[in-house]
Amino acid sequence: MAVDGHIQDWHIAHHSRFALGGMALSFVEATGVTPEGRITYGCTGIWDDNHVLGLKKIVNLYKSQNIAVGIQLGHAGRRASCVRLLDGGQSISDKDTVEPPWGIIGPSAIAEREGYPVPRSMSHKKIMKVIEAFKAAAKRALDAGFDTIEIHGAHGYLIHSFFSPISNQRKDQYGGNLRRRMTFPLMVTEAIREIWPEIPYISKEIDDQLEINAHYRGYLKKQNADILAFKRDENLKIPQNVNYDDLSGLSNEVKSKFKQIRPKTMGQALRIDGITPAAAYILLSHLKRKSIKHIA
Repeated sequence: MAVDGHIQDWHIAHHSRFALGGMALSFVEATGVTPEGRITYGCTGIWDDNHVLGLKKIVNLYKSQNIAVGIQLGHAGRRASCVRLLDGGQSISDKDTVEPPWGIIGPSAIAEREGYPVPRSMSHKKIMKVIEAFKAAAKRALDAGFDTIEIHGAHGYLIHSFFSPISNQRKDQYGGNLRRRMTFPLMVTEAIREIWPEIPYISKEIDDQLEINAHYRGYLKKQNADILAFKRDENLKIPQNVNYDDLSGLSNEVKSKFKQIRPKTMGQALRIDGITPAAAYILLSHLKRKSIKHIA
């Protein structure tokens, strides 16, 4: 895995498998725009100019096989400071002295769940600093030769947590109604567009509310973004063997609603309060993603 955000031999071996697979586009996942924005100590980073050299190796690997390559830029927010997934993926214990926990940040001082660390509510100055980190990361991605980037705004990470009224309970210009909760994510988008004025970028479907996705998707279309979307199908049945305890990417609140209501069709799922395109995407994965499409 990565060391201080730097690519290692493991990453080259990992991406070689995909480079030889003949795909059209591949991504370097969840790359932290700041050290505190990593999920774990083993995550790749792009907060330092010295990271570019290693990332170029991955870019060159894919391009040697005529494959386009992108990178996912993200900040884990209150879901940062975790142990590696192979070790469980939970928050790092205060007792760990080898790889100790670091301070996490979020829109509000609200822990993800009971017993988890409480993030530090971001000041305006900190918000602007993180936006600049995303912008600088986009410049480094361009220098490394990536063909496209994805702004990571899912899974409860920092951007996602600003959208959600559950994790964002601010009273200033970054919280409150829908438009204000969108302020930080849109500022990140605009900052990155300054670096990538003509090259397409991709936004992941990001929130637990259909209304938010519709607004954000409309804005991104004006910015010429490519967006992963879903096709609603009232008649699409959800298989009975769906594991409602293992719907990765959904908040605990949404998971609990699934477990209580257990919808039988996609139409029912989308009408449950809090169920969204992100949820639809995950459910459709159990149906071999029959209805997923790309909107260019």
